[in-house]
Amino acid sequence: MNEVSLAHSPDGHLDHTGSEATPLRRWRSEFKGASVAAAGALAVLIALELASYRSNTAQELIFIGYFIPVAVAARFLRVRAAILVTAVTITAYFLAFIPHYSYASLGAEGIIEVGARCALFAATGIGLSLFRRSIIVEKERALAAEHERVKRLKLMVDVSKTVTSSLKIEQVLQVLSVRIAQAIEASFCMVALLDQHGENLKVVAAHPVRRDIEWSSFIGQSLPLADLPDFERAISSREMVIVGGRREEVCKVMPLPERSIMHNAKSVLLFPLVVSDIARGVVCIGEQRSWDRSPMDLERADLCRAIVNQGAVAVGHALTHEAMEEAFAGTIKSLAETIDAKDPSTRGHSDWVSKYALMIGRALGFSDDDLEMLRFAGYLHDIGKIGIPDEVLGKPQQLSTEEWRLMKKHPIVSSKILDPVKLPDVIKEAVRHHHERFDGKGYPYGLSGEAIPLEARILAVADAFEAMTSDRPYRKALSDEQAVAELRRCCGSQFDPQVVEYFLRALGRSSSFEEDVEGTTGFAQAG
Repeated sequence: MNEVSLAHSPDGHLDHTGSEATPLRRWRSEFKGASVAAAGALAVLIALELASYRSNTAQELIFIGYFIPVAVAARFLRVRAAILVTAVTITAYFLAFIPHYSYASLGAEGIIEVGARCALFAATGIGLSLFRRSIIVEKERALAAEHERVKRLKLMVDVSKTVTSSLKIEQVLQVLSVRIAQAIEASFCMVALLDQHGENLKVVAAHPVRRDIEWSSFIGQSLPLADLPDFERAISSREMVIVGGRREEVCKVMPLPERSIMHNAKSVLLFPLVVSDIARGVVCIGEQRSWDRSPMDLERADLCRAIVNQGAVAVGHALTHEAMEEAFAGTIKSLAETIDAKDPSTRGHSDWVSKYALMIGRALGFSDDDLEMLRFAGYLHDIGKIGIPDEVLGKPQQLSTEEWRLMKKHPIVSSKILDPVKLPDVIKEAVRHHHERFDGKGYPYGLSGEAIPLEARILAVADAFEAMTSDRPYRKALSDEQAVAELRRCCGSQFDPQVVEYFLRALGRSSSFEEDVEGTTGFAQAG
């Protein structure tokens, strides 16, 4: 079955051709409709008029019947077609009525009566048509308003899904700026957050619709709030602030920092980003076109406010998540420092291992989430040493065979401690295997090569380098040059060569492994 496309014509009716009807086609359609309506109703009325001209009573009833085609046309046809039917009806009434009387027999009163009847036809036809047209217009307005509400609701749902897809504050705000700029078709949208002291605004996200607007130089820039009076007013009042508008000269006399950050927009909407009843920043929507071309009216402002409020909820969730992550990281770091404190010679060891591991991870192109896992693994890699006696950890001489056997158990102890904790497996695996060797001669399981998790291979290099460059009860620290040489000597045996290479690049010491290695002492043992 062929599908019929329905398109709205300019006055609210449907054109079944699937495209906008031309004026000639519309006129033909109207004339055809008028002709059918007139022919059907008027033919019967004229016949009755001619057959009953001797009876005044019948003529009066037939006169009333002339309102039928007028009413039908007003109800079912468009305004122009209905007026055409009314004109045809009046003409038909004259043609059917006048032959029965002479001008003299009608008299002045008769002529007035006939004119009044014709005027009544015209008033009825035009009045009913316009009344019906007003109803159609109201329905169209109501339908358009409903469509706009549905569109706005869909937009809000879309915004809600989009901005809650991430818990990273920068990502949330960047998505928010994009959605606002696209939703209201503004020139740009910028989001700036207050610092901890509430004295500076830092631009953290922006989306320019126009390509000639360059924001890269502004992202990350902080400006004193005192230099941005309109932004300060939005934050202090926690209400929308409109700048410029029809009075474009207002934007021209702004302080230079404010004018530059708003890219000389001709009209600007400033919305405070209120989270938990606290103004955290400002959302700036700028329009570089003139007010007459693209006004920042109340309708656009209301839509912006709704999106900003939705975004503020997501920002609140992101801030809460970041606070929880910071508390979690702080707890883990405190635990690591507690373990390091058992042996004064290893104080700060876990922190440095974590920093070195992050250097390697960044060099290898780890994502932010992967780097976070690596950081936690660095803090926790020696947590199993909590089960090692203090006299063994702090022994100034070489460990005996039994003591060394006991020391080698700490990765297993770490694994048992972390197993009940809801941590990502990648952290637990890195902690469990960071003493494995690339040649398979490590512990606790004797894994080799890529069977060892990459994060564990990274920790092995970071742990060994930190241990070699720190004092221990049984030896003095090696210099950085000696430690680097030892890493190179142990490539392919103790360490993954690729991990060592990227670590040396991060340290700025990358060079060929074929150079002569001097001063190596066999100290590449993790702490």
